[in-house]
Amino acid sequence: MTRTKEASPALMPAWARVLASIGGREETLVLIGLGDTHDPALLDSVYNSAMFHSHWPGLLPPLRRWLDDPVIAPFVLRYSLLTRSSEGREFLLAYAVAKTHPLVFRRQAVERLLETIPGTKLLLNAVEDHDSFAVLAATIDGDLRETFRAAMAKLEDRNGEALWTELIEAVDSIYPNRFPIPTTAMEKSASVAESRRRFIDDSNLLCLEWITGRTDVRSQAEWRRWYESTQPSPLSQRDIVKLALEHPETLNVAAILRRIVPYHLGPLPADCIPLYERMARDGPPASQFWACTALLLCTPKTDAVPIVIDLIDQKPADDLKPRNWGPIELLQWRFAENFDGDTAAWRRWWTEFGRQP
Repeated sequence: MTRTKEASPALMPAWARVLASIGGREETLVLIGLGDTHDPALLDSVYNSAMFHSHWPGLLPPLRRWLDDPVIAPFVLRYSLLTRSSEGREFLLAYAVAKTHPLVFRRQAVERLLETIPGTKLLLNAVEDHDSFAVLAATIDGDLRETFRAAMAKLEDRNGEALWTELIEAVDSIYPNRFPIPTTAMEKSASVAESRRRFIDDSNLLCLEWITGRTDVRSQAEWRRWYESTQPSPLSQRDIVKLALEHPETLNVAAILRRIVPYHLGPLPADCIPLYERMARDGPPASQFWACTALLLCTPKTDAVPIVIDLIDQKPADDLKPRNWGPIELLQWRFAENFDGDTAAWRRWWTEFGRQP
């Protein structure tokens, strides 16, 4: 990068993309050093990179600085760390209530805060302050408090009617196989798609049976009638984790998988953490991965790291793209480190990390 900056500055964006794809600590620090640029190509390379997903706390100070730059702010406002950490949400609120920032970006900050329950609570508290209310009112059409309360109700209902609807809508009636013995390429392709749809139907049906204990309700129409007559209670996050712990197959169900890492809640509920820890220790690899993801990205705990390193070691031998292997990305996002598939290097790093104060 140093040589390129001096000899061929036009190549800087390309090299920035290379560093971003590696995404280790040294590479991340170099990208942070480039973050104040106003060069459009370099901006795109630095900010539309793996840092977008980063949960590394070391990224918070530069994020706060970059938010004050109107050229860089629209890139930074999309970063995950701003909504998934308490400090990031405070940055967003401060940005949203500062009328010196462009209105379009303040609206974006409000939208990001409305993605989580803690962020929405910050906004509801802010509207009680006269000055903050006056600034925030310009970012929302209609009644400010009602808009924020409606957003809160939607987030709080994520495990309620929204979940039941997702599960029931994914159940379909049993239908015959059009190609019992597919022969042509088109029939084989259609047969694979149909098998996948049957698998999704069966998985959602089993999930509903496990949640409700009902095995006599089969079709989507029957489940809708059951829901309308029963009006079941929302599932707590603990209910969902317990379900995935007892029945790992539920992670094949999109509605459950989308909720197993509950970013919308902010920190993991305390009563869920022991269940996630048990899933990380004792579950099959897929369950271990998602439990470790929740523990590392939704709590400050780091005990799950050795399990993640063991999962890296289980990467299929024929996988030609190890950087796409989820456990590697998980450690990269949480710690801004990347030793690729070298588990010995990961373990040496973890030993040194554990010695730090």
